[in-house]
Amino acid sequence: MSRKGYLSALMFLGACVAPTKNAPLVGLDELLRDPSKFDGRLVSVAGYVSYEFENCVLWVDQGAFEREEVELAAWFWPKTVSCFGAESHNARQEGRGIVTGKFDASGKGLMDLFPVSINDANFVLVEASNPRMERTREP
Repeated sequence: MSRKGYLSALMFLGACVAPTKNAPLVGLDELLRDPSKFDGRLVSVAGYVSYEFENCVLWVDQGAFEREEVELAAWFWPKTVSCFGAESHNARQEGRGIVTGKFDASGKGLMDLFPVSINDANFVLVEASNPRMERTREP
């Protein structure tokens, strides 16, 4: 998908994950540069989403995901599904997407591995990268 197509899809899906003036759409790289600016705020964050058992992570991009650069990622705590429950065992999903939730500049996610976290989050995939995936996840 082209960058223009990706941005169009983000705008279309905005209603699904609610980027609004109360939850502005920002890039994860911007949040990581100045976490105190967004601390405690409701945000919609664009990036590369990976979701499976013990893995609820938003990455700056697919390269950071592939290289496992946790300093370029945020852990997210889903509102309606679990990163540790049975539903996550067989639900591997990854791709470009949006995570909407409350930004926590001091939250470190699973085992304190991440620089920040996003709490009470919903996520949606805009473009799936996992060829085995049958549909996008909209909890």
